[in-house]
Amino acid sequence: MSHLYLDTSVKDRKYQFRDRCSREVELSETVTLPFNVLAKHLPPAEMFGSEAASFKGMVMADGSTLTVSENITLEKRIYDPDEWEPVKRAVVAQKKFSDEPVILKVAD
Repeated sequence: MSHLYLDTSVKDRKYQFRDRCSREVELSETVTLPFNVLAKHLPPAEMFGSEAASFKGMVMADGSTLTVSENITLEKRIYDPDEWEPVKRAVVAQKKFSDEPVILKVAD
């Protein structure tokens, strides 16, 4: 996932920029928790899209089932300068989503 190495501290782009290829990264995982474990904190869901890039991420707890779903789409290999903002937003959202902890607690 070379897009995770893009320098997102750059505010604006004056010239075209590139990634290795267009891509779609999809993660879907379901975990069954023991009967006495509850989700105490879940990352907030985030969703947005544009023609250049989109991101959708959510973690849901339903009883003893914990579901993690994430999808990032980067539509091109070579982007125009005005497409930097949505690409940057999608990459930052993916990094933030993967860094946010899921906190579980054993019920009393």
